[in-house]
Amino acid sequence: MGIATREGPSLVRSKDVTGCMALNRLIRMGVLTRLDNTCGYRNDYANTLIGRAMIVEPMIPYGATAAGKLALWVWVGGRFPTCFDLVSTSHYRARVHGRDVHVHNRRMMTNQVMRLAELKITSPIRTACDLACMAPAERQGCDVNRMIIELIQRYSIDPDQCLDTLWCNQRWPRHSLGITTFMALKNRRESWDVSYARQGEGPDSDSGSGSGSGRRTAPDATAGMIGVVTNTTTARPSPVGRGAERGDAHNVRPANGRPVGDYGPARRTGVSTRSAGSA
Repeated sequence: MGIATREGPSLVRSKDVTGCMALNRLIRMGVLTRLDNTCGYRNDYANTLIGRAMIVEPMIPYGATAAGKLALWVWVGGRFPTCFDLVSTSHYRARVHGRDVHVHNRRMMTNQVMRLAELKITSPIRTACDLACMAPAERQGCDVNRMIIELIQRYSIDPDQCLDTLWCNQRWPRHSLGITTFMALKNRRESWDVSYARQGEGPDSDSGSGSGSGRRTAPDATAGMIGVVTNTTTARPSPVGRGAERGDAHNVRPANGRPVGDYGPARRTGVSTRSAGSA
């Protein structure tokens, strides 16, 4: 079946092998990660951005957009979320692989929805804003600030970009909570810059390896995070602009001259998704 290669389906069910015993053995061998008693996803797919998108795409309903903690997992990896956060005008009550489905009826601007393989997903900036505006009940059991830190470091997002997005959408639910979250992160980032200046290092220097990768790093920035932060882009990007529609989102410069985030193979959908509910 080609389990060890990047060929074949991203999800493996017990009926695809010789039953639950074979599925459990593949999980113990580290080939699969369990989703429920009858299904698991392949770890070789989970190691790449496109692979994670291919894992999520068959799980969610057609036309829905991955958002929140589900979008975060696609963008940065780590432990698979315990619920499915989706943006859709439909309602889904059935659980998926033993996980609840949380559907949000929101307005999505064109530059806030991207496409990875066949998966529609919120952009890194929109994902960070959604995480910052999460309700207190949804924050239980997870460190929202650290999740946002990993996301903005991985894709070189400036907290000011997220603040701009929130100020332009003041009717979003829990808007003030999102503002407070990013103001705190911005202040923490400024404290990192002061710390580096006192050590005689540039804020964009790479601490440790001396390879000059240009990644902003702080001593306490990565401890306990979901995955490993890797980034080689020093630019502070703005939301994806022209050029990304062609599938090339690397160092694209829109009309205002500001660099655009390096989202790898992601591309804008080119369609504005508008829902009747709250933004």
